[in-house]
Amino acid sequence: MTSNQIRRLMEVNAKQLKCNHALTGAAPANKMCPYCYQCATCPYDQMLEDTVHIYRGLTPVPARA
Repeated sequence: MTSNQIRRLMEVNAKQLKCNHALTGAAPANKMCPYCYQCATCPYDQMLEDTVHIYRGLTPVPARA
């Protein structure tokens, strides 16, 4: 396989990854992961983290860069 074929295969597989939060039930079951499980770069993950902290009465975590 050429590197271009491998890259395209990885892109297709990445589009089929379920979000970690969908797997745990914190997000809709059909939510997919566009960040290849790089949760530190995911705005949806950050939103859920902020929501949990606010719900628990804790100080929200600063947004990740």
